[in-house]
Amino acid sequence: MLGGDLQEQFAEKLADESQGNPLFIVESLRMLHERDGLIKEREQWRLASDEIGIPAKIKDIILQRLGTLSRNQRKVLDAASVIGEKFNAEFLGSMLGLDWPEIIETLDAIGQATCLVSCEGDLYRFDHARSRDAMYEEISPALRKVYHARVAEKLENMPRGGKLPFSDLTHHYAQAGN
Repeated sequence: MLGGDLQEQFAEKLADESQGNPLFIVESLRMLHERDGLIKEREQWRLASDEIGIPAKIKDIILQRLGTLSRNQRKVLDAASVIGEKFNAEFLGSMLGLDWPEIIETLDAIGQATCLVSCEGDLYRFDHARSRDAMYEEISPALRKVYHARVAEKLENMPRGGKLPFSDLTHHYAQAGN
């Protein structure tokens, strides 16, 4: 497609961010090439910056999936995207003031309808880190702050046997503007 090899670091980053999804790889390369995000040195392509970004076609697909969800389902996914790529349904329910079974039913319905989330043991996971990123970017900055503040408060008040997840806690408080 580009003519030449990819620099090893670039190839690794692309593989990591795409999680092996061929459409994501092709669309990322196309987007980077169109936006002059690639530089060719000694017959090898490298990134012009540290970011790959979400290709428009991929983001459109994700947003189309989101468009099929009810307002309540979208609210649940938005809040989950603030927590992270993997999240606990009970924690999410607590954050939103909803019953745990109701959250599980909502997440299962979202997963069946869109494949955006799936259950893995005690945790739920977004189908792809970029799906989560696209959802997170669609939340208004004001609402993002509110959700980050709630996550931080819930983390701080969780019984942990003396162990607080300080890196998560500081991240969420910082994103909340606190």
